[in-house]
Amino acid sequence: PTEATVDATCHDLSGPVDVPVIGTPLPNVRLRLLDEQLRPVPIGVAGEIYLGGPGLARGYVNRPALTAQRFIADPYGDTPGSRLYRTGDRARLRPDGTLEYLGRTDNQIKLRGFRIEPGEIEATLTHHPTVKEAAVTVAADDGTARLIALVALDSRGPHGGSGDGDQSAQVEDWNAVFETTHIDAVDGELTFNIKGWNDSLTGAPIPAEHMREWVGSTVVRLLAGPAKRVLEIGCGTGLLMWRLLPHVAEYTGTDFSLPAVEWLRERLRRRPARHARLHHREATDFTGVDAASTDLVVINSVVQYFPDRDYLDAVLDRAVDATADQGRVFVGDVRNLALAPQFYARQALAHAAPGASAQDVAHAAGELASLDSELLISPEYFTTLAARSPRVTGVEILPRRGRHRNEMSLYRYDVVLHVGDRPAAPEAEVVTWGEQVHDLASLSAFLDRGGPDALLVRGVANDRLTRDNELLDRPVRTTPVDPEDLWTLEDSTPYRVSVSWAAADPQGAMDVLLVRRSACDDRTLLVPHPTPEPSARLTNAPTRHRRTTEEDPAADGLRSWLAERLPDHLLPARIVEVDALPRTDTGKLDRGALGGLVTAARAARQSDSAATAPRTSLEQTLADAWAQVLGLPEVGVHDNFFTLGGDSLLAIRAVARCRRAGVQLTVRQLLSEQTLAALATALDEENHD
Repeated sequence: PTEATVDATCHDLSGPVDVPVIGTPLPNVRLRLLDEQLRPVPIGVAGEIYLGGPGLARGYVNRPALTAQRFIADPYGDTPGSRLYRTGDRARLRPDGTLEYLGRTDNQIKLRGFRIEPGEIEATLTHHPTVKEAAVTVAADDGTARLIALVALDSRGPHGGSGDGDQSAQVEDWNAVFETTHIDAVDGELTFNIKGWNDSLTGAPIPAEHMREWVGSTVVRLLAGPAKRVLEIGCGTGLLMWRLLPHVAEYTGTDFSLPAVEWLRERLRRRPARHARLHHREATDFTGVDAASTDLVVINSVVQYFPDRDYLDAVLDRAVDATADQGRVFVGDVRNLALAPQFYARQALAHAAPGASAQDVAHAAGELASLDSELLISPEYFTTLAARSPRVTGVEILPRRGRHRNEMSLYRYDVVLHVGDRPAAPEAEVVTWGEQVHDLASLSAFLDRGGPDALLVRGVANDRLTRDNELLDRPVRTTPVDPEDLWTLEDSTPYRVSVSWAAADPQGAMDVLLVRRSACDDRTLLVPHPTPEPSARLTNAPTRHRRTTEEDPAADGLRSWLAERLPDHLLPARIVEVDALPRTDTGKLDRGALGGLVTAARAARQSDSAATAPRTSLEQTLADAWAQVLGLPEVGVHDNFFTLGGDSLLAIRAVARCRRAGVQLTVRQLLSEQTLAALATALDEENHD
């Protein structure tokens, strides 16, 4: 600490460290570990760290009260007038003389007459081989304050991985979802069938004009390079296929939904395309696809349905192998993990009751995050993939094009993996948005004044996310710009423009590379991207929702393991598994946000106690289906599907389960009649007509 001239202890970190260790005192540093009565604590017992010695500061300038509070007389000092600095840090002494850090005293909890150090429980939890990080807080269950532990498991550990069983179950669930979606879509328009395309924020169908812009901008990106031999994984109802066929020599489409493949085959009989082949396959199945045989592999708006990172790795590794030199792998419409807080906050706000407080919205956002069954991917995943794959020679991380603001343009991005070619990566002068340039006018003026051949602008604020950042109390301090306005600089300046999200900025800021046309050829421009930290979180773990809502074996095992190591008063009443602990912008644990995760877990364990039980067999069937997909033990007849945490994709899953139980239901009916009672009444009336 600064009060003790910064450095007070040291420790050799070259070996493995399973818990935070701060080592032993430096020479001439006096360190005491004391209890609340300023008595030394024995080995293994938690105490507060007090520091003394010649490096101790005299106090705080012009703050005598704070100085008296933090700098005290040393009760065990040999020198008259010697003092100690009260650090507020908790630790315990190990038998080898090193200090094990336990957290701050201001995080101390008093519960049922015991003073509890969360750090002590957290440190014990992180000793478990499957626990990556842990946090402990107090929350009210049934009006009683209880100790709750939140743990993020190691995704590669015995309990943290999804495993073959979880992975297969997740794939099976999504197969049911899409079979239901495509059965409902059989009467859709031939080349523009957008049935089932619903906005996850509101649950409502995405407007046709938004979808046309989305499809059109995607096709432009697909045809921006070699595309004679195309393999599309997840071709769906052919939104991209119909638009690619006039430009390609060979098209192969695969989808794991049999109704989708059969629907497309029937349409191809009406409009023959001899160079098109369709196969009913899972995404990992590349049967008959030779190595280096394809110019373009398209995986568009599909990866969010993959069960986990291992499955994603397998698909992309095979896609790269199938791509010829000078070819590309296009991964489109990827949900951005870096912007997950903005997405969940906007989704919670869309379903909030009139007059809901900011705290209510924050809690609802936490619930929605815990119930999300889709795969979210950080842009850093793809830069890491490029670094480990020798055939990938460049990666583009591109915000979505378009003027319409919707879920896709706000929170999703496209990725282009370049295979075997060398895109242009010119040396560029680097400036920072808000410093050397601060808006589009100053950027244009900078370029007009004989600007450099290549200019890289870091950290351009994204106007699409201004509202979301303000909702999260993270307002940007620089002038925001719509990404489309950056791309249009190509029309008003002699520069080519590339816009990138590779930095995975938590506020959605962009990096922009501008290269003078006369100084470069027509190769793709690659925006230099930072190297991800080894600890960077690259994906979430969507299969965990299935596991925790159905059985939660990991938490049960941890509770038994803890009981062997901690006294009863330190045992958490519940252990909640989460994808990751909340962090502040500086990377520290955000203890203030732990309550939202606890609330989300509670919503996944119990429904409203005042819920009215189903009264008919139809209501019971609907309630069972809702409870299964929402991870709730029961659902009342007056509950609203979306208020309980449902979204359009969970609605599709609920419809699929209802159909398997014999209830003929469509997604459109569930979106229209959102309470269980209203839906059951509508179905009864339809059956009686």
